[in-house]
Amino acid sequence: MPGDKLGGLLSAFFSAASYNEPRADKVKATGDPAVRGQRQKKNGLFFGEWESLAGQWLAAGQPRSRCGVITVLALTSSHLRFVYVQRRRGGSRLGDAVEPGAAFHRSLLSWTRRTHNRSDSFQFGFTDASWGTLTIPSSKEFLQLFPGTLTHKDPIP
Repeated sequence: MPGDKLGGLLSAFFSAASYNEPRADKVKATGDPAVRGQRQKKNGLFFGEWESLAGQWLAAGQPRSRCGVITVLALTSSHLRFVYVQRRRGGSRLGDAVEPGAAFHRSLLSWTRRTHNRSDSFQFGFTDASWGTLTIPSSKEFLQLFPGTLTHKDPIP
């Protein structure tokens, strides 16, 4: 972003000092049905392979970018679409660049579930039995848009 000299300097340093590939080792991907029950009990972050709908969902929610990015999830009558808005690192100023990201048809989403009673983290379950967790800035607005959201006490379907 123009004027983001600190971000450019840090990006150049870390690009030179590290690999420039995504690191998916923090969230272990598996499609093993035996593991599903364990992850449900622990309120795990993710269940499915990286090629599953939840894997694609989580990748879209955490874009790799050389500049700061705010990820917005836009809800339309037929799709859930990720939109990326440029933001200066370490500041609140937004840039001019806005880019549409991955879109998921609403029919692919089979359920939503709150992970904890007062948390803003919600699990999104997909038709291929995979699910992933994202943090939502406004749980009140989310619950208005998804009125059938399960509570943290309800088991994952």
